[in-house]
Amino acid sequence: MSAGNENMAAALSHAYAVSGRRAEAENILRGLQRKSKTAYVSPYVIATTFAGLGDKDAAFQYLERAYQEKSVDISSTPC
Repeated sequence: MSAGNENMAAALSHAYAVSGRRAEAENILRGLQRKSKTAYVSPYVIATTFAGLGDKDAAFQYLERAYQEKSVDISSTPC
């Protein structure tokens, strides 16, 4: 559905998470984590799903990683 676009996949995963469709969100999250082992996936987009799932510790770990990497996603996010 996201045609390989990690940002779109993360947005969909977050939407699933906050709407109670946990299994679908976790499935996309696993895919993003798998992909991040062989290609760059912004830690920020992974953090958004963890936040939607209510896993604050994992969300902050990925946000910290995004900050350390100076991820463009953090600076381009509207305040």
